[in-house]
Amino acid sequence: MTLLSARGAALMGAMVALLALTGLAGSAAHATVPSATTASATASATASPALARSPIAGDPAHPYSDPIWFPLRDPARVSCVVSNCTDPLYHGYQAIDWLGQLDAPVHPAGAGVFHVGAVTTACPASGVTAGTWAWVDHGPAGVTRYDHLNRLLAKEGQLVTPATVMATMGHNGNTYPCKTNYLHLQYRGERLSGPILPVPSMRACSGTQPISLPSAMGFTAGWNSIKPNVHYTPTVGDDCLPSSWSLTPSRPTLSALRGVSSVRVTPSARPSGVTAVRVRIELYHPTLKAYGLPKYRTIPATQRATTFSSLLPGRTYRFSLAFHNASGWSAWAPARTAVPAERPSTPRFRGVSASSSTISHLWYRSTSRGTDPATYVAARRCYVHGAWRSWTYARVAVPKISQQWRGLPRHTTCQVTVRAYNVMGHSGWQTRKSIRTT
Repeated sequence: MTLLSARGAALMGAMVALLALTGLAGSAAHATVPSATTASATASATASPALARSPIAGDPAHPYSDPIWFPLRDPARVSCVVSNCTDPLYHGYQAIDWLGQLDAPVHPAGAGVFHVGAVTTACPASGVTAGTWAWVDHGPAGVTRYDHLNRLLAKEGQLVTPATVMATMGHNGNTYPCKTNYLHLQYRGERLSGPILPVPSMRACSGTQPISLPSAMGFTAGWNSIKPNVHYTPTVGDDCLPSSWSLTPSRPTLSALRGVSSVRVTPSARPSGVTAVRVRIELYHPTLKAYGLPKYRTIPATQRATTFSSLLPGRTYRFSLAFHNASGWSAWAPARTAVPAERPSTPRFRGVSASSSTISHLWYRSTSRGTDPATYVAARRCYVHGAWRSWTYARVAVPKISQQWRGLPRHTTCQVTVRAYNVMGHSGWQTRKSIRTT
């Protein structure tokens, strides 16, 4: 959401007045900012038995879940999504803003790994920045990003779940005087810099019963159908959260078999309940000494393997994959590397010469990217008594790139050729060359 200072002040005043009318709380300007220690103690003192059954910490063996949970617990006013705000100063892309109170708790939308984006108290004179922000890696399910936070309560690299209070709502990065407290949430595919995804419906807990937002508010057409800055989300809790975040599939393994400009990736046996397999491929860049941005492919759970074609021979690729079930994605499989190869190139002709009983045939070394140097098979045949005799073959070991044919009759016309071999197959035959012994 983008607000000019005048708009921010007016909007804050309207929000405080409406909060007072609805009895939701006092002025955000006078709210107490808890420390991480205070917040933890409060959570422990007020935790219900259901909350205690839903682990706050993640499981290293099952770190991810799908980001399907509503991130707030206190009422918040639905603001801009993508096109429900007509003011051109708002963000105008797939994301959602909720106006709320300073230090309202913020939870992850799903289990994953918490990362700090930036910590700043900036309050720009014009425009809007992200302020203090964080993001959660949900593995193959993508990333959720949370802007305009006041406090970060989770630590970099911490495993979190929807039961974790990872941060609090704030106004950092908003336009001066920065008094409008709100959460800006984005969903991104694949990685933090990945494509922005549509804002989905979200699951929340009304007591012990799961509800879907915003349908439970009477808006079945989605968040973008809500008139901005009018409607509030309900008070929700944690009492219907899963009692375990360890129900995703166990970490799989894979094999990667190289082929001709290709690699065939085969997942390990899929356990019962797996609905899809997500495969990741990365190309190593020697000059950068690093892998490039990953690309992804999703295949049905019933598909035995998948083949990546049109790969660069001789280059190193890294592969991983994950399994999905009703609870979410597994951890990524241990990565495997493979170097696609190519069939050798046809040896280029270098020269041929003859004596009274010998023919010498020379060629240039064949290229054989992605595998060991090629070996060669040389061939010759001669025209005797008005007919071509059968071909005679000789294997030529590396590093030789020539073949000498001996014991030939004088004044005889012969033809010579050669082709290269490697583990991927063989090249075509070199164009035949004719020569006559002296």
